[in-house]
Amino acid sequence: MIQGSLLLNLTKAPSDLRFSRNGMYLDTARQQGFGLLRDVTVYPHVDARHSQKDLLELLARHPELIGIGIDENTALILHDDQFEVIGDGTVSVFGKDGAVKKKYATLSKGEKFDLRRRAVIK
Repeated sequence: MIQGSLLLNLTKAPSDLRFSRNGMYLDTARQQGFGLLRDVTVYPHVDARHSQKDLLELLARHPELIGIGIDENTALILHDDQFEVIGDGTVSVFGKDGAVKKKYATLSKGEKFDLRRRAVIK
């Protein structure tokens, strides 16, 4: 999570963004990441937490971002602006501005994504 630009940390303390699915709020005091992945927010355990809608709500407020949801036992290998999925689970890529044709794309082991073009690599 910390490698992204914005952290999706949830709290019960009211803020400007309340997530409709779970009634929690974006923790505005803890949302700055290291920014190693510019214009990206990374959220682990996305399938286990059923957090797809949370990421979509965050991106509705921050359309400049790409959301990356990573399952357990799964990781990304990043080279320049492209990553490859490794491990047993999947990686979901969320975004607007043509990032993906549906609400999000799901990638499995060996599949690749171009962060600059915001597109799955075929």
